Amino acid sequence: DCQQSFFLQYILKVKQPQNLALAKGSMVHSALERVFELNPPDRTLENLHNLLRVSWSEQRLSDEYAPLFTNEDGIRREKDEIEWGRSALDLLNNYYALEDPTKIPRGNPVEREKWYNVDLPLDPSLGVTAAAAPSAAQQGPVEKGTFHVKGVVDRLDMIRDGADRQPVLRLTDYKTGKAPNLKYSEAMNQKIAKDKFYQLMIYALLIRESGGQVYQGKPVPLRYLRLFYMVDPTDPTKAKWLDYDLGATEQERDAVLHRVHQELVSIWLEIKEMVALQDPKVW
Repeated sequence: DCQQSFFLQYILKVKQPQNLALAKGSMVHSALERVFELNPPDRTLENLHNLLRVSWSEQRLSDEYAPLFTNEDGIRREKDEIEWGRSALDLLNNYYALEDPTKIPRGNPVEREKWYNVDLPLDPSLGVTAAAAPSAAQQGPVEKGTFHVKGVVDRLDMIRDGADRQPVLRLTDYKTGKAPNLKYSEAMNQKIAKDKFYQLMIYALLIRESGGQVYQGKPVPLRYLRLFYMVDPTDPTKAKWLDYDLGATEQERDAVLHRVHQELVSIWLEIKEMVALQDPKVW
């Protein structure tokens, strides 16, 4: 969303400094990933808490995290650290109240914290989703070559969908912040929700382009996107999720993802133009 931030992080390669919110998010994500390594009956709230404690104990004194609670004189601010840790455990309490991982059978999630690295064609008409595009949109290549896009998926689950109980995939992204407060008009609420799902639509495109998942020799379509917020905007003691349906048919899903592909190409070409100017002020 911020051109200056992109310029610093990805062009100049300036690493984003660690902060309390990022650290909390990393520890919560780690616990939610590792809890599914346990047998379902062992995925208790106490064990989930302990997984976070273990992750933090392993990293709290590292060069990356130690400065968060250490003064310049080397004195450790233990009370601040304890308060921060309790707030992280509260997020796991919220999660557990909404989703009980002991009831999720082994086999799910089918993927956890998986990176997808894909070279997308600069001409979207050469992409996997191109068949869903209007014929006029496929006339004439825009650019030759590819551009690299990567992203890490928090979680993929296989679920049974519809009356025929066919397997489909649901992509879940954990958010340790507060869910958007959808208190406006229906049109505005839909716009807010769609904007929040854009990152997951990119992940869905990468999964589609990479071939996706296979079950019993057949590809399993990715249909649903889920944003799992650890904080409900109306009640900080609860979590909340938002779901998005990419479409019941492959054509519907590919039409959505093809538009995302086109938008990514436009963004990439704009970035190339800005880099070519060799002028930091344009950012």
